[in-house]
Amino acid sequence: MDYLSAGLSLLKEIKDLGYEAFIVGGAVRDHLLNKKVNDIDITTSMPLSMLETKYENKNTGGKYLSITIFYAG
Repeated sequence: MDYLSAGLSLLKEIKDLGYEAFIVGGAVRDHLLNKKVNDIDITTSMPLSMLETKYENKNTGGKYLSITIFYAG
């Protein structure tokens, strides 16, 4: 699964749980410019504690409420 497909799948899961979620940043730019998407940044209303519990992750910016989620490989 490529990054964009995985990101869209994760977005759907988060939205199905009742939270807002949007792809932001460079992935949007790269997709619009028909460039390869190398990572996905998502902003969501889902609490950080729930994300940490539900998904395999690495806390990469806790003081900024940011984590890296390992999803779909």
